[in-house]
Amino acid sequence: MTLINKIEVLSKEDLTRVHEASLKILQEIGVVFLSEEAIERFKHHGAKVNGNIVYLSPKMVEDALEKCPSQFKWRARNDTHSLIVGKGFHVHATQGLIYIQEGKFRRKCTLEDCVTAQKIYQASDAVSVVGGNPGDPADIDKRVKHLYFTYVALKHTDKPFFPYCTHTEGYVVSEVSQIMDMFEIAVGAKDYLKKNYCLANICGPISPLTYPADVLGVISEYVKRNQPIHLYSAPMAGITGPLSLFGTSVLVNAEILAGIVLIQLMNPGNPVVYTPMASVADMKRANANYASPEAMLINIANCQLGQALYHLPTRTLCGGNNAKTVNCQAGYETMQNMMLATLAGVHLFGLSLGCLDNWTTTSFEKLLIDIELFERMKRIVQGVDTSEKALSLDLIKEVGPGGSYLTHQDTLAHFRQIWMPGISDWESYATWKDAGSEDVMDRANRKCKEILDSSPESMIDEALDKELRQYISMVING
Repeated sequence: MTLINKIEVLSKEDLTRVHEASLKILQEIGVVFLSEEAIERFKHHGAKVNGNIVYLSPKMVEDALEKCPSQFKWRARNDTHSLIVGKGFHVHATQGLIYIQEGKFRRKCTLEDCVTAQKIYQASDAVSVVGGNPGDPADIDKRVKHLYFTYVALKHTDKPFFPYCTHTEGYVVSEVSQIMDMFEIAVGAKDYLKKNYCLANICGPISPLTYPADVLGVISEYVKRNQPIHLYSAPMAGITGPLSLFGTSVLVNAEILAGIVLIQLMNPGNPVVYTPMASVADMKRANANYASPEAMLINIANCQLGQALYHLPTRTLCGGNNAKTVNCQAGYETMQNMMLATLAGVHLFGLSLGCLDNWTTTSFEKLLIDIELFERMKRIVQGVDTSEKALSLDLIKEVGPGGSYLTHQDTLAHFRQIWMPGISDWESYATWKDAGSEDVMDRANRKCKEILDSSPESMIDEALDKELRQYISMVING
């Protein structure tokens, strides 16, 4: 059976306090929306508006929450890989990183590195969602990166797809539309997205309490095509949010609720993934720290709120660490965040694979190590089989005092069910030494090469490949 208990950071009473404080913020302080279209929509539905500040009543919030689905099917091009968001937990591709780690040094990412990442994602049973952008390809013009990255992801994967994130220098609405067009070319059906949840972008405000125009434009584009939004709030406690963890939790919730209201006014029933992404400011260095235990406490508190009070799918960041190389620090800080998210029942694990240096760098070796960490988490969540057969009374009686279970038929029938690692070394010292004394990075590097050597050159046929490349040429040439 699955684990009986999960981590709950807040009591039921405190969840209600956060909710009520959030409603007070929305009704009395308001949220800035820097979009005339959004402002007019709020006015049309009876919200109080003063300039760009929108004030939301508790009823508007409650009505919006009632329209949000608690689960939805994220459809893959290969339907056997489709998943239910809001049920179980899944890891998806890393996005927004810049560099690639090689040994103790890092370098700029190339498009070929993006190919490598997608092939690893596709090959791993632990990775449910592909795409993202595990590095920012420096060898591609920034105006067309989204096109080439989408092409690479479609060419080498067929799992649920997380699009290239275009918000490094602000969202570009036209890029979002082009990504969607390329996906519909790949599935061979125009307007396919309007009837299927296939893409999901991560959008959110600038804390505190401000939704910028570019973010609202992208939200509008996704919602027009009936696609889910991973709606995030990412204040830094002490800089763009209260230093109090509880206070920042309130701010996160208010910001997400404001976005939910807008999305449901635009397209009632549009899926929303509740996505807290708070950090705690490192006051010594004046930057965000995602490796801190406090940051994860805020985020799993809000995920608890999203699930218990609002019955929404949840997502948070799970791979945060400040290590500059793949070392012990990278391991224990990643494990801290991944374990907390697992035990809190978070549905989607974002930014969880291969990350270093506060999500600026990807290591392919660490990506494979982190996949093993996730597989460990999956096993832990499965808990202990407590069936009558598993109680084993008849078996214990049969073997008796002083007997051996090693060669018993029950052991022979079930020993392959015991969890085994994919990267970690469990050999004796002598065997390890005789085999070449590989450390975990050596094994991960070798595993990476094996995956790449066995991956197909393409997962699409020549006709589709040509059509996608023609689309890219058409966009580039105007």
